[in-house]
Amino acid sequence: MKSGIFLGLAIFFVAQNYQNAEAKMTIPQVTNMLVPMRKTCTQKIGVAPELIDAPKTGPMPDDPTLKCYYACLLKMIKVVTKEGLPNYESMLKQMDIMLPADDTTARLKEVINICAPQVTSTEACDGTWQFIKCFYETDKNVCFFP
Repeated sequence: MKSGIFLGLAIFFVAQNYQNAEAKMTIPQVTNMLVPMRKTCTQKIGVAPELIDAPKTGPMPDDPTLKCYYACLLKMIKVVTKEGLPNYESMLKQMDIMLPADDTTARLKEVINICAPQVTSTEACDGTWQFIKCFYETDKNVCFFP
């Protein structure tokens, strides 16, 4: 129920920004928008918060709960296939709607195109983790996952 409310609010917020082309979001604003989803996925999966924060300062932990946390997060923002794997086309479309056409957005798209081929797993949690791990390793500066 809570996740539905948060998702509804997130969609409303995105729709409001879409109506005004000048009201595109920054990376910190996207991260803030995802904070309620972080809370929901943290509770749902049971991942330790320090595991979620670890990639910001060091290597990406190879932990089953962290892997499924990222799968949960991408599912909540509706950028996964029906198999639960990252949907890169959907990510790129959402970026065009939500983010300004600037150097940061161009870099985000570049990182997605670098990391998409790195996903070799057909399992949702592992495939999502491979993508997010590559994202952090390629450019932590544009990584917006909370």
